[in-house]
Amino acid sequence: MRFTELLQRIPGISQRMLTRSVRHLERDGLLTRTVHPEVPPRVEYELTAT
Repeated sequence: MRFTELLQRIPGISQRMLTRSVRHLERDGLLTRTVHPEVPPRVEYELTAT
């Protein structure tokens, strides 16, 4: 799921808080972040098997 999709699906969350949460989840191994080298850049997040 893309960042904007997450932002739209979680009511009341700020962009800053979502960014922090996603970074923590990625650091803890619960999310994977895939960057696609396009213009504009496209980043997708996916839950890991954990």
